[in-house]
Amino acid sequence: MSRKIAYSGILLAINLILLLLINVIPINTLFLMGLESLPIAIIIMEYGPKSGFVFYIASVILGFIVINSKFQWVLNTFTFGIYGLIKYIIERDRPVYIEYFLKILFANVAILIVYFILKPFVYIPVNLFTVLIFEVLSPKTRSAKWSHYYDIAMSPHLSLSILKELIGLKINFNITSKEVIQNKRHFHYKIVIPHILMIIVTIISWIISTRSYIYNNISVGAYILNMAWSIYNFIGIGVSLYVAYQKPIFRTSERIMITENIVVEISNDYGSIQGNLIDISEIGVGVRLHNINENILKVKDNIMLDLNKTKFECEVIRTSNDFVALKFKKICPSQMKIIMSIFTDNMSPYYKIK
Repeated sequence: MSRKIAYSGILLAINLILLLLINVIPINTLFLMGLESLPIAIIIMEYGPKSGFVFYIASVILGFIVINSKFQWVLNTFTFGIYGLIKYIIERDRPVYIEYFLKILFANVAILIVYFILKPFVYIPVNLFTVLIFEVLSPKTRSAKWSHYYDIAMSPHLSLSILKELIGLKINFNITSKEVIQNKRHFHYKIVIPHILMIIVTIISWIISTRSYIYNNISVGAYILNMAWSIYNFIGIGVSLYVAYQKPIFRTSERIMITENIVVEISNDYGSIQGNLIDISEIGVGVRLHNINENILKVKDNIMLDLNKTKFECEVIRTSNDFVALKFKKICPSQMKIIMSIFTDNMSPYYKIK
């Protein structure tokens, strides 16, 4: 009994130190709360759930005394602090998928309890009514699958930038290159080095888990669940590799796709040809020719563009079958006014609520 009391007292002291660190260290609060949930798990494994429950009550009382922010105390009490006990109750002779379901259910219920307890005292920028409105009115252009792939693509770089900031390295955050023209496809292998490493680690984990399943070291439920989830992540890594294969970039400015039927005429020393305006920017236009057999244009040719009964001096910068990309050479204020008029008339919001 004396050994049990002494051992529990030492773990409770460690628990108390971690709670005090929440006041001292202004960052990584959730990480410290996660560490604080480990001692109760040790007590449950050593002395059972009853001792674990007593340990939890003692931790809650001491936490109320030492934690300055009662918001953090409430969050810890109903989430991390009690998780070791909840985990023990959930993982008692149940299938793996039921365990995962119950853990997710506990997480959601715990957050709701914390939300309703703190809402009268602390401003929480979450309004359930507002969330429901956005859920109804959302155009559904961003699915859960899209969000998952985006997280996989961005998380290595965001995590690295955060770590650099935490340890004080003066390295700029990497962003997508702007105002760059690339005439050929290019694979950004440096960007996807973390994803290539994740592919290697994933394949190794498949080999190890399959071997463990064959030799009956893991259950079939755990094997299937983890394989399914890793395959889903593996597809996201594949999408990240595909995105890193950069298509050619021919224009550095923002272009607007034309929704109106605007007919233009292109002429040079060899004749003229008509087409439809496809897109426009402040530096050039894209034109779809009416008759590809009459294409008299070549790259770097100087031509005259008739747009809305106004002549524009242009240079051919790209041709592809019946498509021609033109760059404005000289633009006066009256010509820019015509360009901006077409530009604004064809602008539309990215999200359209139906």
